Amino acid sequence: MPPWKTALNDEAIAGVLTFIRRSWGQDADPVTVATVAEARAETAKRDEPWSDADLEELVQSLTAVPARK
Repeated sequence: MPPWKTALNDEAIAGVLTFIRRSWGQDADPVTVATVAEARAETAKRDEPWSDADLEELVQSLTAVPARK
């Protein structure tokens, strides 16, 4: 699937991610617009598909996102 670099703004993505998170019964804090903006800034130049390892590394690098256990 091609990237959606401009299809949704940071606020819309944060809302969708929060909805998905809560749909699965998690009661964690909402995903913030700042977290989405930080993730976009760190990945702005990426032009290749993501692997599971790539995504785990990204999560670890984002200061606003707690690491998964």
